[in-house]
Amino acid sequence: MSDPRVTLIGAAGMLGHAWCNLFDQAGIACEPLDRDEIDIADPATLDRIDPATTHLINCAAYTAVDKAEEDEAAATAINGHAVGHLAARAADPPLARTRRPA
Repeated sequence: MSDPRVTLIGAAGMLGHAWCNLFDQAGIACEPLDRDEIDIADPATLDRIDPATTHLINCAAYTAVDKAEEDEAAATAINGHAVGHLAARAADPPLARTRRPA
């Protein structure tokens, strides 16, 4: 069995940063990505996810609650539709081939 290879999206946020530190302490390979490298609301950028990824973790979110009312489209794109885009990407080869049965 090969070692886990984590791709963590939203690495610059508080949650993502904490997870990256935990993976680092555990000696688990983690590729941290943030909005400068990947836009989860844009499915075309999801091809940047390393196909060797065994675990895909999303810590990205639209967290500006006050602004979300003003920019509902952006909040919905990031907190709603983007999660579906990530799930679809994880189900497509070659990423899906790296999954092991539970």
